[in-house]
Amino acid sequence: MTTREHRDGDADEAYVVRSSQKDAYHVEQLRRLAEPVVRRVLGSRVLDTNYGAADVVLLTIYTALTTGAGRRTLGEEYTNILPRRRQRTLSWQMRLLLVLSVPAPHILKWLIARSAVRGRFFKKILTVLENDSLWDVARTANLIAFYLGSRFHTIKDRIFGIRYMDTSPAEQQRVDKPFEVLGWMLSVRLALQLASMARPYLPQIPLASVEAPAVDLDGRKVDLISGENALDAADDSAANASLAAPLADDEGLRRCTLCLEGRTATSAMLCGHLFCWRCADSWLREKVSISELRNLAPLTRAERVPAMPPAHRTQRSHTRVQPLRMHFITISITLCNRSLAGGGATNAATVQETEMAKLPPSRPDLLAHYMSLDQGESIQAEYIWIDGDGELRSKTTTCSHKITDVKELKEWNFDGSSTNQAPGHDSDIYLRPAAIFKDPIRRGDNILVIAECYNSDGTPNKTNYRHYAKKAMDQAKDEDPWFGIEQEYTLFDTDGQPYGWPKGGFPAPQGPYYCGVGAGKVFARDLIEAHYRACLYAGVNISGINAEVMPSQWEFQAGRDYPLLQFTNSSSEDWNIQVSVHPKPFSTGEWNGAGAHTNYSTNSTRAKGTGLKAIEQMINKLEAKHAEHIAAYGDDNELRLTGKHETGNIADFSSGVANRGCSIRIPRHVYEQSYGYFEDRRPASNIDPYRVTGLMVQTTLLD
Repeated sequence: MTTREHRDGDADEAYVVRSSQKDAYHVEQLRRLAEPVVRRVLGSRVLDTNYGAADVVLLTIYTALTTGAGRRTLGEEYTNILPRRRQRTLSWQMRLLLVLSVPAPHILKWLIARSAVRGRFFKKILTVLENDSLWDVARTANLIAFYLGSRFHTIKDRIFGIRYMDTSPAEQQRVDKPFEVLGWMLSVRLALQLASMARPYLPQIPLASVEAPAVDLDGRKVDLISGENALDAADDSAANASLAAPLADDEGLRRCTLCLEGRTATSAMLCGHLFCWRCADSWLREKVSISELRNLAPLTRAERVPAMPPAHRTQRSHTRVQPLRMHFITISITLCNRSLAGGGATNAATVQETEMAKLPPSRPDLLAHYMSLDQGESIQAEYIWIDGDGELRSKTTTCSHKITDVKELKEWNFDGSSTNQAPGHDSDIYLRPAAIFKDPIRRGDNILVIAECYNSDGTPNKTNYRHYAKKAMDQAKDEDPWFGIEQEYTLFDTDGQPYGWPKGGFPAPQGPYYCGVGAGKVFARDLIEAHYRACLYAGVNISGINAEVMPSQWEFQAGRDYPLLQFTNSSSEDWNIQVSVHPKPFSTGEWNGAGAHTNYSTNSTRAKGTGLKAIEQMINKLEAKHAEHIAAYGDDNELRLTGKHETGNIADFSSGVANRGCSIRIPRHVYEQSYGYFEDRRPASNIDPYRVTGLMVQTTLLD
C-alpha cells in the first residue's frame, strides 16, 4: 500500500468555493429550524420586520460556534481545508475579529441611520453601505482576482489576509488555475456592469433612421419600417434618442415575443403587439395564406393604432395618499378585472378575439348559488403581487380562522420562473404579507392580501420596489412626504374596440367627455360605480372618480394604499370589459393618452411662507435627474409625452403654474398662497407607484 502525504500548500479554488457553498447551505438549514421557534416566541411581526437582521444574527452565531471557537466550519471540514494567516493558524484575536466582522456593517449602518450626527462623511458611509450595486461590483472584482490566481475568496478574506491550506492527501495530476476561464468571464460581466452604471452620465448617441423594404402581401405593398415614418419628425427622433438607453434598461419588457431577443426596428401590429420588423416580416410570409391575418400588416411606431394596447401593465395611482400606503390601486386593478365576466385585461390579436368569442358566457346566477354556501370558520385569503413584467398575479389560500391583523398571515411562496421573477434552478419566491383588505367579491370575512416578493436568500426580489420605497420613506420620515396619484385607464370591448365607440369608426372629437354627464358622453358608468363601491367596501381610501378627456377613459384618485386597479380589473369581468393602462392607446388622431399624475408634498412644501421656495428647490432637483425619472415612469411613455394633448415633451423638462403642458405643474392656488404641493405629470398610467414615489423622495429629500 502506498503512503499518501499531506500537502502544505494553498487549497484549490474549487475546494474554497465548495466550502463556502456548504456553509451557506448549513446556515440556511439553521434558519429554517430557528424561524418557527422565533415566530412562536416573538411573533410574526417582529420576525418579518427584522428579517435581514435575523439572518445576520444566525450567521454570527454559526461563525462564533465554528471559527470563533477555533474549529473548522462544516464546509471547511467537508472539503479538508484550513484557514490560515501568514502561514500560521488563526490567533484568538483574529478569530474574534472574524466573528465581529459579520454584524459590523449592519450595526454601523443602523447607528449612522439613527445618529443625531448628520455630517457629510457619515452620509457618504451610509450611501456606500446601502448601495447594492457598488457592493456587487466590489464582490465581482474580488472574485475575478480570486479565479485568476489570488487566494482571497471574499472581500473579508482579503482585508484580513485569510488564505486556505489544503489538508487532504496529496493527489496526482492536479490542474493549476481550473477557474481561470470563469475569471475572464466575470471580467467581461464586470466591464458591462460598469458600462451600464456609467451610461446615464455619458452623452447619448442619436438614433439613425433606417430605410426598410416593403413586403408584398396579397398583391399590396406594406412598409414594415419606413425611414420617413419610423420615428416621425426631428423632435420625436431626438426625444427617443435621448431616452433610448434608460428606457432599454428593463430588457424583459423590450423583448420580441417571436425571437425572444431585444427588439430591433420595433414594429407594431394592428393587434397591438410589438416585434422586430424582420420577425414580423417572416411570420407574415409564413401565414399569408390565412385570410384573418392579411390585415395584420406591421405598422411603424408613429403609425401605430392598436385595436387593443399591448402591455396592460397593472400599475396604479391617485390623489392624496400617505407614504407607502399604495396597495389600494393594486387591489383595485385586480378587482376591476375580476368584475368583468368573460374578460379581464388581455391582448386582443385577431385570432385571440376569435377564440374569446367562442367562450361560454358567464353564469352569475350559478356562481351566486355556490357563493352562498356556508364556508364555516375558514376564510379565503387572496395574495396579490406584481410579477416580473409589471403585471398583477394572485393566488388564494385557506385560513382556519378570521384574520384581523396582517401579522397573522403566513409567508407563502410561488414559482418565480413562471412569472419572470426567478431562474428555473432556483425558482422559489416568497410572499410576505404587507396589508389586508376586505374582499368585495367573495365578501364575508374573506380578504385580499397585498404581498411583497422576496428571493430565497431573503433579499427583495427585483420587482419589490415597495421595499426600496419604504427605506426612502423611513429615512425621510421627518419630512412626512404625502403622495396622491391620479390613475387613468381605458375601457375596451372584447373585440379590441374602445367600449362604446362606433364599430369600425370613431366618436365625435374630444371635448364633451371630460367629467361628462349623459348618454353618448360617458360609457360604462355602471362599471365605474361598481368599482367605486367595491373600493369603499374594502376599506380603500378612494378620493373620487371622473370621466376623462378621451371617451371610454376614466380616472380615479386614491388616498392611501393601492389595491384599486385590482378592484377595477375584477369588477370589469362581470361586464365583459377589458381594462387597459397603456399610456397611449391611439398614437394617431387627436386623442389623449393615459397618465398617473403624481401629486407630492412634504412638511417643507406645506410650510406657510417658505413652502413655494421648497417646491422650486425640489423642481430643480427633479430637472437634474429628468432622464433617470423618465426611465422609471412607465413603458411606452414616449408615445404619450409628445408635447401635445396636455403633456410635456419627453426630451425636455419644464415647469409652470396651472400649465398642463409642462413636466411639473404648480396649481394656481398653491402659487398664490405660497405653500402646498406640486404635480409631476410625467408618470404614465402603467407605472409601479412604489418605484415612482420612492424615486421622488430619493431625489428631492435624500440626494
